[in-house]
Amino acid sequence: MNQEATNRSSPLRILVTTPSAHPPIVQRASADLGLVIEMSALDSQEIVRRTRDDPASFDLVQLEYWMVKEVWPSGALQGIPARRLSRYDDLLPLFTEGTVDGRAVARAGTPPHSVQFVDGERGRTLGGDARDHLSLAPTICNSDTLGWLADRVPREATSWGDLLDPAFRGLVALADIPSVAIVEAALACSARSLVTYSDLGDMTRAEIDATLAVLVEARRNGQFHGLWRRYEESVAFMTSGPVALQSLWPPAASALSAQGAPLRYRPLREGARGWAGGFALAAHLAGARRDAALSYIDWYHSGWAGAYLSRQGYYSAVPITARGCLSEDEWGFWYDGACAREDVLDPTGRLMHRAGAAREGGAYGRRMGEVSCWSSRMREDPYLQQQWQALMHG
Repeated sequence: MNQEATNRSSPLRILVTTPSAHPPIVQRASADLGLVIEMSALDSQEIVRRTRDDPASFDLVQLEYWMVKEVWPSGALQGIPARRLSRYDDLLPLFTEGTVDGRAVARAGTPPHSVQFVDGERGRTLGGDARDHLSLAPTICNSDTLGWLADRVPREATSWGDLLDPAFRGLVALADIPSVAIVEAALACSARSLVTYSDLGDMTRAEIDATLAVLVEARRNGQFHGLWRRYEESVAFMTSGPVALQSLWPPAASALSAQGAPLRYRPLREGARGWAGGFALAAHLAGARRDAALSYIDWYHSGWAGAYLSRQGYYSAVPITARGCLSEDEWGFWYDGACAREDVLDPTGRLMHRAGAAREGGAYGRRMGEVSCWSSRMREDPYLQQQWQALMHG
């Protein structure tokens, strides 16, 4: 059966996390490649479970790098030959070398380069010296920080510690994703000198217990309005609820800005929480279907998708091609931190920022260079997951 017949009879099945569910990207790829594509969106916890436990149910999966250590030992995925990616040489050095503008990125947590390479197509060793195969084909990265509504907070936020400041009591929400929220909570606890950490990205059980104890006490005192798993919930918390301060993901910040909310979203004095994502190939893929999956990745790297994501505040893993699909003004605003000469629009054409605005936090090099810790899969992750559920939902 040729590839065209394969595509007609069986769609390319792609799993993504909810912030990465972009129907226009799928529609454009389908038209450009002649592929039938079926996309399913899951929250972070479920996509890890599905990848690990049911790999036959998908062909491509978009994961964040902190998830790689969790899913790779299961054998659900196969290494991607670096030289099968047509834009491999154009990838950001953040992914391949662990550098931003020639400077080493923070090592706390799971920086992308630490799990980027695997020892062969069926290899099981991550982060070794072998560089011929990738665990993920990089797609995006960003530095997440606190966002707040300027008209509903008693003062501007300057520190992760503001998550725990009584001045914001009842106005705060947290992500219900332990591997993400524990890093942000630890940044807050450290900023307020409540807990001392030997390694912020790889906590001991005692450090996990101490951090969760602070969160539980804060919850009892009414500090938090609630928890969210999907970015849409974080938007709803700010548009229809009392929440005015929380960690935000780029699509949430974009949605709030497009709605005209007086949102501030800038780096804090302790730095940002970094994260990145990419596509992985299911272990069962072979022949024409594997070729189709690799073609989709190459298309994703070719510029249109990268530009679309840039307009939401993400950084494309292949910025040189994204730049070709952005206006010079858009590139200056999103990547160089320059003041926009024209109004800044989101991917759907909605107004996000008026002409004259500059991206808070500045250029790519500054924003990604100021990451202090990456989202992390810690060695004590099973214990963290258990304690999080027991204490934050108990």
